[in-house]
Amino acid sequence: MNKNGYILYQGPSVLDGVEIVVVATGFSTKSQNSKTGNMIQTTILLSEVSPVTASQSGLDVSICGDCPHRGVMTATGLKGRTCYVNLGQSPRQIYECFKRGNYAPFPYGTGLLEGKKVRFGTYGDPAAVPIEVWDKVSAECLSNTGYTHQWQKHPEYLKYCMASVDSEQQALQVTALGRRYFRVVTDTNDPVIGKEITCPASLEAGKKLNCATCMACSGGVNRKSSIRINIHGASASTNNINNLIARVA
Repeated sequence: MNKNGYILYQGPSVLDGVEIVVVATGFSTKSQNSKTGNMIQTTILLSEVSPVTASQSGLDVSICGDCPHRGVMTATGLKGRTCYVNLGQSPRQIYECFKRGNYAPFPYGTGLLEGKKVRFGTYGDPAAVPIEVWDKVSAECLSNTGYTHQWQKHPEYLKYCMASVDSEQQALQVTALGRRYFRVVTDTNDPVIGKEITCPASLEAGKKLNCATCMACSGGVNRKSSIRINIHGASASTNNINNLIARVA
């Protein structure tokens, strides 16, 4: 068995009932993600479809819901994907390792998460996973970060996650709920909304902190500021993000 990863959950997606799996990694080998730092990463995948195929076919709706960063399916294939996750790298490797049967079920109650910081949904939306799973993880780990585009349909996940928003209107909606959001902007000069701050781990903020040090994106209402960040990731472009904002506005 691969001691670097464990299966946190395998069962129906909250979003549509299709079987998914959640794999937590980083137990024996530290995460190589320089932005997040040393955190346990949780990857949400379809159990029977590779992440690349799921994205290209639209089946990723089971794990990503209606996230607009998935792109739009057209007659000629997927267009306008703006998700920062490179599915051909870590998600593909984790899926292949899972299909080989190399991950054991997570041994809850053994202290394996004690003192650990966990990222809920390194890939995939945490709202695809029964909240009871995150309740158990949260009870055993030190702290967590998380982001969800499903905040309107599943606001209960905002106790652990930031609301992912893609427009000023959505940001104001979240603020009106008394919750916090994480907003992608196309330009550093975009107007600041309310008490927004720039992500300290971002390039535009000088990468002053990584996520494991900052831990501001822990959802809930215990902090005052929402967070913003410039577009980033291999699939992001100003044109694609502007088109996305136009769709969700």
